[in-house]
Amino acid sequence: MTRTVMVTGSSSGIGRAISERLLETGHRVVGLARTHDKFQPDQDRYIPISVDLSQQEELTDTVKSVLH
Repeated sequence: MTRTVMVTGSSSGIGRAISERLLETGHRVVGLARTHDKFQPDQDRYIPISVDLSQQEELTDTVKSVLH
C-alpha cells in the first residue's frame, strides 16, 4: 500500500535517510525543510516544501495546506 508521509528535516540527517527509505519502498514523501539544496531526488513522489519549523504559524499554515 502506497502512503503519503510528511517528513520534517527531509533535506539532511535522519530526515533525509527516512525520506530516501520511504521513496525506495514506493511511498510519496512531503518533505519539510528550510532548504532543499542538499536533497533533490529525481522522483515525482517527492514533494519539497520549504518551511521554518521554528515558526509556529508558518508550520501550522503549511500542515493545513498539505492536508487540504
